[in-house]
Amino acid sequence: MEQTPFILPQMLAPFYKRLLNWFTDLVLIFLLTVALGLTGNYLADVYGVEYLRMGDFVVENSKINFFYFFCSIMFYGLFESYLQRTPGKFLTGTRVIRLDGAKPTEWNILLRTLLRFIPFEALSFMGAYPIGFHDSLSRTLVIDIYKYERELQRQRHKQQKTDI
Repeated sequence: MEQTPFILPQMLAPFYKRLLNWFTDLVLIFLLTVALGLTGNYLADVYGVEYLRMGDFVVENSKINFFYFFCSIMFYGLFESYLQRTPGKFLTGTRVIRLDGAKPTEWNILLRTLLRFIPFEALSFMGAYPIGFHDSLSRTLVIDIYKYERELQRQRHKQQKTDI
């Protein structure tokens, strides 16, 4: 039976990678929201399907804000549920795991996604380790894949030596 390694602090994705993950995903979600919103406006103009009209892209537009929230949930939910990684995490070589090293459940990912919207959630990264509220409360972590796999190999090698 394969044993998952203990998650050591040095396996965690460093702050700069977490920041790059966030920024990359933020830009992609924004572009997705704008593209779908413009498509809705176009369909409303051309075909008269008014319920698809998003209106102007301004901060005060509650329909756009709700749609951005919806796109964020779908973006994080789908990417992290199926791949354990968002495009930002692919870029930085990181992924989401549970505290025990296993793949997160859909519940972990849903909770993690919703917790991203806690006001001042970004301030939770100011501690010694880059673990935000959406990580700790959903019982997940973002790890550096290379460091994690290297530690897993080291533990397998150590186990093989003791089995001999």
